[in-house]
Amino acid sequence: MVGFSDKDRELGEAHVEIRALRLSERQREKAAEELTDELTKLEEKLKLTESLLQGKNLEIRKINE
Repeated sequence: MVGFSDKDRELGEAHVEIRALRLSERQREKAAEELTDELTKLEEKLKLTESLLQGKNLEIRKINE
C-alpha cells in the first residue's frame, strides 16, 4: 500500500511539473508576441519602401518621357 508520504511526494512533483509547464507556456506566448511585433514592424517598413520605390519609378518615367 502506498503511504501518504509517497502520495505527498507525487503531488509535489506534479505541482512542480505544472509550474514548469505554465512557465514554458508563458515564455512561448511572449516569444510569439515579440515575433508578431517584429513582423508588424517589418511589414510597415516594407510598405514604406514599396511606396518610396513606386515614387522613384514615377520620377524615372517622367524623366524618360
